[in-house]
Amino acid sequence: MKNKDSQENLTILLLGTGGTVAGLLKNGSQAKQDGAYTSAKLPIDALIPASTHRIVSEQIAQIDSKDMSFDVWQRLYVRLSAAQNDASINAIVITHGTDTMEETAYFLHRTLACIKPVILTGAMRPADSMDSDGPQNMAFAMEQAKQLAAGVWVAFAGRVFSGGNVQKVHPTRLDAFDVIGKDAAPRSPLASFNPPTQRWPRVEMVMSYAGASEAIVDALIEQKVDGIVVVGTGNNTVHHALEAALDKASEVGIAVSLTTRCLAGSAAQARIELMLRLMQSV
Repeated sequence: MKNKDSQENLTILLLGTGGTVAGLLKNGSQAKQDGAYTSAKLPIDALIPASTHRIVSEQIAQIDSKDMSFDVWQRLYVRLSAAQNDASINAIVITHGTDTMEETAYFLHRTLACIKPVILTGAMRPADSMDSDGPQNMAFAMEQAKQLAAGVWVAFAGRVFSGGNVQKVHPTRLDAFDVIGKDAAPRSPLASFNPPTQRWPRVEMVMSYAGASEAIVDALIEQKVDGIVVVGTGNNTVHHALEAALDKASEVGIAVSLTTRCLAGSAAQARIELMLRLMQSV
């Protein structure tokens, strides 16, 4: 299904959050390696690509996406909600670092009531690198705004993914994203969502592996976390010592959710899902 304005030049709201797409190389290096670049240096106004569309830019945050926070998510949610109800805006493109793009995309996919497309994009190479992929990815995202239906999407390296089942699958390759589980359909957006104004649920992750113990779970029980996502082996299996500790966590009211460390699952998205469930139950 295409954007209803697919035959027209659009007004696109471009929101910047930082990331490698806004990064700069250090000491004349031409490689993104060994800390040779600094993320989130350029403002969004310096990244606007040539386009037939009318582009309105705003800086939401200026961070390396490894440091993504609930505060930035809340700012994005509030601004995007307003943009969805602004008749002068046809689509929204968000520049974002790749490390947590899948988390932000999933959060927005599940919470945002969309009547127009929201498209995340970014880069694997900093802005002043000779092989920077940022301009191409941004231009691709802008053109996809004419084609995509209402919803949350990731446009990257010439491919488009639903925000509901996208995952970063390679640390350095330019085509760094793929679908989680080839046959996995994305979850639908929630019927309603109200972001917390004070405290987001604290949900931590633990992994099951050979020789796992109860120590980490016992520490999380002591800290009175709200939830624990267990990244299990195989078909969601859990080491017996870890399983006993998780039973104790459940007994004291800590929500426990299980996913797999295999490629068919996403621990990061499972964590967001449990957080949303806890927010809805308050």
